[in-house]
Amino acid sequence: MKKRRQYSDYHMSQTEIAKVLNMTRAEVQHTEYIALKKLKQSGKLERFLGAKDDRGDTTWQEIK
Repeated sequence: MKKRRQYSDYHMSQTEIAKVLNMTRAEVQHTEYIALKKLKQSGKLERFLGAKDDRGDTTWQEIK
């Protein structure tokens, strides 16, 4: 049986992402901030984290 992948299997630091995308770490950090802000405003982040809460994973309060 194939092992189900976890989020942690794909984790990369901001520095690693910056290197791959040929950006600075600050640019990656800013992009991440804007993306999370947009997801939060649309309500999609809450729904996603709510679904993860059922499995006992990260909550929005932990990210704030």
